[in-house]
Amino acid sequence: MPMGIGLGIGVTRGGGVGVDSILAAFADGTDGLYFDFSKTDQLFQTVNGGAAADGAGENIALALEGHAWAARTYAQQMAQQAELVANGTFDSNTTGWSQAGPGSFAWDPSGAIACSDVAGGDCNAQTPFTSVVGRRYRFAWKVRASNGGYLTRIRNSTDYQSAFTVAITGDFEAVFAASTTTNTVNLLAADTNTTTVFDDISVKEIVGSHGSQATTAAQPKYQTGDVARFDGSDDNLLTTKIAAATGYIMARSMPTSGAALQVLVGAVGASGTDRIYLGVDASNQAVCRIGNGAALAGAVSIAGVDGTIGVRWNGTTVDLLVNGVVVATQAQVGLPTTTRPLRVGAYNSNGTAANFFTGDVWDVIEADKALTDAAALSIHNQLMAA
Repeated sequence: MPMGIGLGIGVTRGGGVGVDSILAAFADGTDGLYFDFSKTDQLFQTVNGGAAADGAGENIALALEGHAWAARTYAQQMAQQAELVANGTFDSNTTGWSQAGPGSFAWDPSGAIACSDVAGGDCNAQTPFTSVVGRRYRFAWKVRASNGGYLTRIRNSTDYQSAFTVAITGDFEAVFAASTTTNTVNLLAADTNTTTVFDDISVKEIVGSHGSQATTAAQPKYQTGDVARFDGSDDNLLTTKIAAATGYIMARSMPTSGAALQVLVGAVGASGTDRIYLGVDASNQAVCRIGNGAALAGAVSIAGVDGTIGVRWNGTTVDLLVNGVVVATQAQVGLPTTTRPLRVGAYNSNGTAANFFTGDVWDVIEADKALTDAAALSIHNQLMAA
């Protein structure tokens, strides 16, 4: 995928500069999804971040999506995000921090905070921050020195929702999903009469509707060639994105032949009549379905074919696209679910994963806006050129 230098502009892997047809759709603030599995700085082996999923066969537990990142890398995106911790650098004081335990803390002349356990009483220095429930955040911290065990924690309004233990000095970060609006960062020196010096405490939102899978056996795997491989058994990533009344989905994939419906992206609510899905049917043809309308299928098998498939809907018409071209159309009946978020690699059937996709996926795009024929073909060309 292009590496960007601005909204709607990309630098291709080959070095050329041109319009990024994918990101251009989001330049006006349109909501959506953009998973690019070649961007391994956005793929992690645990839902809390950490080790990148960038080696063949490594599980993808967390996939960040960058529809609103304007082609920035993960590091670049986080650098320009607003800081939520009021005083995490301790340049001249520890203002904004309080002690929640029997231990103590003090400002360290190096420009840090020194947390000390006192006779077995943990230091528990804390500072508040505000988050949005369900969104993901990056928690970063530095340990300058330590002569004992320590913990860093994110506490919600009732209990610790995330705890991270690293037994060495250095710079660290982790990802968490907010469960409440009001939270605190907690720094603890945990071993009797020991001191840990912390610095550069940071919490920033990771903008997007990212995909995650906590169950190890159900995590897709990164494979050589910049693809996510889904096993058709239980692999899937659940996003937080709910489709809109008008929009489109396009994906580059290579499905494996199967004998039943395989959903690449989809969701449906409790009524069962508010469907949205894009995938491959029992005849291995591209298929889509919106609302309470009939399934709309192509005419040729795409099993084992590296190409793009897509669906667009506008409240009146539903179109199925293969390789950027409309291959089937019908009147739209009903709307996509407004209660269930999209899954990648399976159907989100009112909260349960079903109709699993088998095969390789390079990219998944969803946008809450209309898609012209010209834009569809341009997106297809861009995806295939990558």
